[in-house]
Amino acid sequence: MSRNDVQPQYNAGGECMLRERDLAARWNVSARTLQRWRAAGSGPPWHHFAGSVRYKLGDILNFEHQAKREGSAP
Repeated sequence: MSRNDVQPQYNAGGECMLRERDLAARWNVSARTLQRWRAAGSGPPWHHFAGSVRYKLGDILNFEHQAKREGSAP
């Protein structure tokens, strides 16, 4: 599996969940960056299940939308 392959999983409610490494690959950041964001209380909402961190796809899309900036590049 390459670094950019995202393997979604689904919770009992049918919601798409991404693992930490999948979100890191989606955003081209390190898993450590996501860990720092969680420790600082920033970044998208996350969930802890059976010893691993998961992110709901809906929360990720909302976070991306809120982070979007309009305007022209310099």
